[in-house]
Amino acid sequence: MRSSILEIVGTKTISEQQERSLKTPPVAFPAWIAQHTIPPDDNVQKILLQVIESLGDFAPSYASPKSVEVTLEWIGYRKEISDKTPRTPMSQKEKYVSLLEEFPLPGVIMFIYGGSFYTNHQPSYRKIVTRLSMMTGRRCVTVSQRLAPQDPFPSALLDVFHGYLSLLSPPAGSLNAPISPENIILAGDSSGACLALGLIQTILTLRRNGLSSINFHGNTVELALPAGLTLLSTVGDLTNGLPSTKENFNSDYFPLGGPPSNQLGFPTCSLWPTNPIRDNIYCDATTLYHPIAGPAAAKDWTGSPPLCFLSGQEQAIDGVNIIAQTAYNQGVPIFLQEYETMPHCFMWLLPESPQAQKCWKVWSRLCTSLLKTGIKPEATFVKAKGVEEEQRDLRNISRLDVDEARILMREGAKIHKFPSGKRAGGAML
Repeated sequence: MRSSILEIVGTKTISEQQERSLKTPPVAFPAWIAQHTIPPDDNVQKILLQVIESLGDFAPSYASPKSVEVTLEWIGYRKEISDKTPRTPMSQKEKYVSLLEEFPLPGVIMFIYGGSFYTNHQPSYRKIVTRLSMMTGRRCVTVSQRLAPQDPFPSALLDVFHGYLSLLSPPAGSLNAPISPENIILAGDSSGACLALGLIQTILTLRRNGLSSINFHGNTVELALPAGLTLLSTVGDLTNGLPSTKENFNSDYFPLGGPPSNQLGFPTCSLWPTNPIRDNIYCDATTLYHPIAGPAAAKDWTGSPPLCFLSGQEQAIDGVNIIAQTAYNQGVPIFLQEYETMPHCFMWLLPESPQAQKCWKVWSRLCTSLLKTGIKPEATFVKAKGVEEEQRDLRNISRLDVDEARILMREGAKIHKFPSGKRAGGAML
């Protein structure tokens, strides 16, 4: 698996990788899909940048993105449809009303998709989100994200923040009515899970700083937290500086050392390297360990909604364990399940495996439980043989505390420094 993935990420330009991921697959499955756009709001951008500044105990270098229009895409499994069902043209409003008729239960799952911050778009995850809707009996929604390197941190997070606020207080012209925060679940995979945690840290920080509401499109909106988070293959450390990066090398597929895009000989394109040069596709090296960008560095999760993590025996698992242990010991309900020998995003890559099938069932159950009664704190290690669960102690699930992790993350960020050398012949020398 590693060789086939590295064949793409190590030899194709960033432009080629991004373009390939942005192809829209046909909707060859029964689904309601309804879209609407949310206009920009500069106040959201201003507040997010204030949070980033307030949490930086160093001088991070990051972009100051504009607030832009985002697209909300509502998705629900469509029942009783076949190839013979007439495809009558419908407006976006009509499709949304039909979706609501099939999903009358309260509760919305906002899925934040992954893609290493530089690939994928909403259509990439339609089939996955449709299945989640079918298994939970709830409507789902995705929010468009800007992609790096064109739009680096915190552009995508700003888009996600904008989308979340539009669920709480939809601007004029939206398809949805206001949704109570206790009826919202944040879900996500990989870098999308990282963005979800960054959003929670943003809201927690604002509330700790005494800001309980903000102005959003002319309305005062309470900075309320969702009912909980259900996160798959979470990336909490962006530096690759924690021990599991090396220790779980054989059960995952990421290379050791700096990212392939920083290696000498990596093909250049109009997108990468950037001009002026940036260390990492997503952000400068010093920002990789900022607690909003890399939430494993966050010291305070007090008041967070329940956090649920489902991961393989991944190179990124240390970041997950650090967040889980820190939050649990601060009173946050945590559910954590690690699957032995399973790689990053195994639930998508190995869909027929017993582990992936179990993960889907657990994931959908967690989503519905959070909307009803909440969750019981628990940590288990799922054995490869028999998919049997071994109990673990959340109080000591991580070998590192957050302060130790921050030191290693700061050191790990150094491997992301862009190599000195000139560009020639379409490759870095």
